[in-house]
Amino acid sequence: MDVLSLHQKFIRELLNLYRDLPAVWKVKSPEYKNKDLKRESYDILVQKCREYVVDADREFVKNKINSLRTSFRKEYKKCLKSKENSNTELYIPKLWYYNLLLFTVGEYEDIEKQEESLNFTEESGFFDLKSEPGSPRLLLIDEDDPLSTPSPKKKPRVDTSQNSVCSVEDVYDAIGKNVAHKLRGMSQHQRIIAEKIISDVMYHGQMENLTLNSHLAL
Repeated sequence: MDVLSLHQKFIRELLNLYRDLPAVWKVKSPEYKNKDLKRESYDILVQKCREYVVDADREFVKNKINSLRTSFRKEYKKCLKSKENSNTELYIPKLWYYNLLLFTVGEYEDIEKQEESLNFTEESGFFDLKSEPGSPRLLLIDEDDPLSTPSPKKKPRVDTSQNSVCSVEDVYDAIGKNVAHKLRGMSQHQRIIAEKIISDVMYHGQMENLTLNSHLAL
């Protein structure tokens, strides 16, 4: 299985499992209020991620799902906007896993209602307004988890937009870790050849030369 297919398999399995664990995403559910169940649910997600990323932990899980949901919400808002404007063509989502996160739509609608009555700030720990102007980034917050505890509000504000963007792992980070893990298991000779092939693929990709028919001939 090639790297892209492997990564898509990972994301598909992760989101399907995530959907079945309302304790970590369905805010109004009784499961979400159960702290022990929430902790167990995160542990299950960590174990799933470790099947693909050996050093995955709870922070990795939160950042990964946060990144996926952020991308989904941007596409979802584009769909809503195109439906509201009868003069524009209906927007078709470009995100391949878009349908896998449709179950979270109700949560986004609740967030929109909260935005109308509350003034969320970066310190609140719920939205990061600086990382994506005009599109608040949903964070997965576990109140008992020290990794996600918001910073005290009385500290002087600093511009952390660059750090917040860089700290969130995206799909490419997962691919890179998976490739690195496999390279470590190769002999030095095989590793040198593999690195050369990977470099060539990156070059042709940047030159827009890759197609669905591109493959490695041995």
